[in-house]
Amino acid sequence: MQDLFCIDPNKMHNKTLSDKVKQFKETEEGYGNKCELMENYIKEYVEEYAKEVAKETAKEIAVNIWNIGFFKDMQQIANITKLSLDEVKELLKDKPA
Repeated sequence: MQDLFCIDPNKMHNKTLSDKVKQFKETEEGYGNKCELMENYIKEYVEEYAKEVAKETAKEIAVNIWNIGFFKDMQQIANITKLSLDEVKELLKDKPA
């Protein structure tokens, strides 16, 4: 477990882990692989975060539409916000009509 927190591969106890860390840190190929892995991770993270933000924004819009009385038809709100009807019903279940 200590090796996972070790920055210097020469101070690691596990030879296999030490060799892989050296490869990532000290070779051109390893550096390229590390960069590609990070780029992929960041891309996946950003895409997932954008989906979460979009979903939360859609929920806020649905509640606001209901609260101002612009639409009182839950199906229309679902269509506008791209939320499912069940999601809209759950959001608005405690809101006055």
